[in-house]
Amino acid sequence: MRSTGLDGWPGWRVWLESQAGRKVAVGRNSQQRRAARKRREERRGHQRASRDQGASRAGKTWWSKGAGSSGEIQLIVTTGGSAAASGEREVLEEVVSALEGLAQISSYPAIGVVVADSISEELEAVFERGWMPAELVRTARRQHGQHHGDLLVTAIAAGEGELSKLAGVPMEWARQLEDLDVRRWWGLGGDWVSPLALRIGLAWPDTLRVALEALGLLMSLPAIAQLEPPPSKWTTASMEPGLSKQADDPVLAKIRGLLAKAESTSFEAEAEALTAKAQELMARHSIDAALASAAVRSRSRPSARRIGVDDPYATAKSCLLAGVAAANGVRCVWYEHFAMMALIGFESDLEMVEVLFTSLLVQASRSMLSHGSVVDSAGRSRTSSFRQSFLLAFGSRIRERLEQAARDAQSQAVQDFGASLVPVLASRMGEVDDMVGELFPSLIYGSGPSVTSEAGWSAGRGAAELAILGPDAEALMGAAGI
Repeated sequence: MRSTGLDGWPGWRVWLESQAGRKVAVGRNSQQRRAARKRREERRGHQRASRDQGASRAGKTWWSKGAGSSGEIQLIVTTGGSAAASGEREVLEEVVSALEGLAQISSYPAIGVVVADSISEELEAVFERGWMPAELVRTARRQHGQHHGDLLVTAIAAGEGELSKLAGVPMEWARQLEDLDVRRWWGLGGDWVSPLALRIGLAWPDTLRVALEALGLLMSLPAIAQLEPPPSKWTTASMEPGLSKQADDPVLAKIRGLLAKAESTSFEAEAEALTAKAQELMARHSIDAALASAAVRSRSRPSARRIGVDDPYATAKSCLLAGVAAANGVRCVWYEHFAMMALIGFESDLEMVEVLFTSLLVQASRSMLSHGSVVDSAGRSRTSSFRQSFLLAFGSRIRERLEQAARDAQSQAVQDFGASLVPVLASRMGEVDDMVGELFPSLIYGSGPSVTSEAGWSAGRGAAELAILGPDAEALMGAAGI
């Protein structure tokens, strides 16, 4: 079957549309990528040379004479992390055996302290490269497993006491630490490797292997856009008290209520109508915020956040998120390798986009799964192709409907407030585009996915078409008690 086009849908690498209407493809900063690659190659070359020298001195048994100082133990730990990062499994296993042998000669806590310190040092470096706690834990779980994420939470907790002493902890950092339940659960000791082994039910060597693989992940992560100041730059100015007001925003609370009803109803037409009403409220709320800011001649700067888009079908789901963002004046950048989306816009818009995307994803998944497994005429499974095509089509049509709802809200606002509203909104979007340029100075082009299941495309498009907008939708709102 010939692949079906996407009718202009921006695709899984995400496209940014400028005010002039031209499309700018986005991706990772190529300059940062080259610099990160160079640093990794230099580090690995130095580590291999040091490892070979240490192995030559110590012989086949690394923990024999001359290998008991903390400096040499740290060298062995770093070697293990480097081996894990580069996929050298044989070297990694040698390091695990070497460290276990050293632990039997000295003590397990002594080795654990060196491992913990090595990971803490790398964590500090990764934070300086733009990463935040929740992103690190999610990436560890996604690329390795649950134990690796749990280990990084513990490693972050080891330094959390020092972080909490610093002035000006950004609210997003504080929120992520709270969501991860970052706390020092093992007591006051510097060794958390042995307590963690008992907690997650792994033998000490297996926990050590997890630790070295987590260390290797941290060593391999490239620099990404700095959305929040790293701990080294925290000051009282980095705190933004205004962000805490978002949780108490009555309009956002009403939007959440609409979307909760949309998620709970078994009638797709009702769910679509409730979602459309939520979009109208979002658009009007953004307009009101722009007018209020212009009236007091004080503009808050746009901000940015990154959210994870989980498998399966992460690339197709990212298209849905891109559509929701575009309809609400939010730009987005897709990190393909890490399945994360950066959203750039004003804080209230970012909050609403994330809420609406989450709700739409629930609705889309429920509708998609209702079709069950799919096979072709020869009895071969086509479920994966069907579902990805379904999500792409759903996202494409939802974007059209959300953008229409946003245009309707803007037209009504122009009638209410006059043509002077137009330059206010244009200026607001200009600020967002300026921040995109600051955070991502080098954006690269990327191709979008092809739809390979016509049945999936038709089903997804149909699921998004069921909403009854206009007067009938308003009547439905009244029947729902809204």
